[in-house]
Amino acid sequence: MELSVRDYGGDGPDLLLLHGGADNIETWRELVPRLQPRFRVAAYDARGHGRSPTPEQASVAQLVDDVFAVADHLELERPLLLGHSMGGINALLAAAEQDRFAGVVALDAVPRWWSRPNLSDTEFEEIGRLRGVGWAGSAEELERELARLGEGRQHADLIAAVFRRNHVLDGDGLLRRKPLAHYALRPAQIYQGPESGLTAERIASIRAPVILVCSDTWVSPEAVSHLAPTIRLEWLGSRHHIHWDHPDEVAARIMELA
Repeated sequence: MELSVRDYGGDGPDLLLLHGGADNIETWRELVPRLQPRFRVAAYDARGHGRSPTPEQASVAQLVDDVFAVADHLELERPLLLGHSMGGINALLAAAEQDRFAGVVALDAVPRWWSRPNLSDTEFEEIGRLRGVGWAGSAEELERELARLGEGRQHADLIAAVFRRNHVLDGDGLLRRKPLAHYALRPAQIYQGPESGLTAERIASIRAPVILVCSDTWVSPEAVSHLAPTIRLEWLGSRHHIHWDHPDEVAARIMELA
């Protein structure tokens, strides 16, 4: 599958950015300028997101293999990985599978099942409703929708940029929201449950340095109480998009591993 990849350039060690579920590379737009002076920065839209194609089924193995494929395609030399949420889990799984990364900074990459029961089908359906799964409309309707979504909210420009990129033309000439309906909630189910395969033991097996940055609104202390003492754990008073609320702090953590 040919993914949509962006090489931002920059000087220094290679750095690959992995966005979270229902996001795309626009999520990094305010962080990248803080990183380019020290790194060659690259990112990509995960399959099913942004401008990358949507597969028939969601697969953790495929999403993790994409990390290796993009690194190979861009000829990245032992890159650092920065991942948010789903992307953070993929970064940790990739680093546990192959010792070819210089370090991992994972933002809120803690699956729900570590400390809380799995969400029910009804709860996932509500998530889909709130995300507007299946929304379709004209370009003018999309702009009105984006204005509504960002009204009175911090980071309104970021929200609009991410949502705008997550729309593709369908056969009827309408813009349809991604992730598409058949794919939208399955990754969320996988990454919030044991099917992701992420365990404390797998994180502990990573040979490169790992910094796990958690927001106090997404991660509970008991969720990470079983992590090995070798894993550097940090907390920020933040919402789930830590890199939106604290871009300077996130950039600083990456620079510490360079």
